[in-house]
Amino acid sequence: MIKFFNKMLRKSFDYSLYLLTLAFVSTILIVRTLVWSVESQHFPNEIYLFIGNTHIHHYTYGFLIISLAVIMISVMRELNQVMRNFLALLFGVGLALITDEFGMWVAFNKDYWNLTSKLAIFLTIAILLIASWILSIKEKRR
Repeated sequence: MIKFFNKMLRKSFDYSLYLLTLAFVSTILIVRTLVWSVESQHFPNEIYLFIGNTHIHHYTYGFLIISLAVIMISVMRELNQVMRNFLALLFGVGLALITDEFGMWVAFNKDYWNLTSKLAIFLTIAILLIASWILSIKEKRR
């Protein structure tokens, strides 16, 4: 996978999908590590947001972040490459936060470590990698 992305970086084309994938994978790793640390009592429980007795899950933040990215894309007339890259990173983080708890909000399953969420993560990574590969093939043909 690293060789594949290194080849992509050497070419002169839009890195947005690469950055989205990188943000997605990094966020998944960070969030999963934090949740494990809290559950194993290596990290304080205070990092979770509660409103009253209701725990606000991080997929909520993901929906807000993706909504912000879509609004920014909709409002801006022209997007330069720096802004495209920023929005790709933003979208990748939001997508990761949503996908990470996919099993919880789709199946109303309170088990964070459920198989549905893990499968959703792997499927999303596979889709992003395949899309990156297809774009790199299209770039070669230009």
